[in-house]
Amino acid sequence: MITTYAVIPTRGRDTLWECVEAIRPQVDAVILVDTGSPDHLAQYGYLEIVRDDGPRNISRWWNRGLDHAVKVAGNAPAWNVAVLNDDVIVPPDWIARVTSALRASSGTLAYPNTQYKITGFAFVLAGELGIRADERFVWWYGDDDIQFQAAQHGTVVTVPNAAVEHRYRSVQTYESIELIQQTERDRESFVAKWGRMP
Repeated sequence: MITTYAVIPTRGRDTLWECVEAIRPQVDAVILVDTGSPDHLAQYGYLEIVRDDGPRNISRWWNRGLDHAVKVAGNAPAWNVAVLNDDVIVPPDWIARVTSALRASSGTLAYPNTQYKITGFAFVLAGELGIRADERFVWWYGDDDIQFQAAQHGTVVTVPNAAVEHRYRSVQTYESIELIQQTERDRESFVAKWGRMP
């Protein structure tokens, strides 16, 4: 059985405990990327915790977690890493369904088949491929960039019947002029890199 890790960037949102408790029984380790919680996630000291005190950049947060997963994985020839938002609650056996679909197709990336493109709040990578987020995408389009990278390495898999509960969706973005403006800059960066929208 292939080892699987979960990476969850967080500032300690009120959904984090439920998120962790849903995913923890399904993976070998949970890596929290603490992006500025007031208590440094002290109550989660039993998990792997990576601190990131830099400015807001979701792609960098993902990379911090992915890089830590590499250290934990050691010399394993193959391993999976699930990347989740801290407001995502996965159902039982979600990891088993998604990783089975990923590995059955020699896939690079798998995500729930709930829309026409990647759902950045819940996806799984073949960790040994070393795919990383492009940190030019500060708030949006980093997940699309990962999908495009993964497609260059091999098969991107959508998994039916693998939906998750996503509590807050895009609430943070639409409540912040700064994030709306950043999203537009990220869109321009994506088109500049790939020549088209996702």
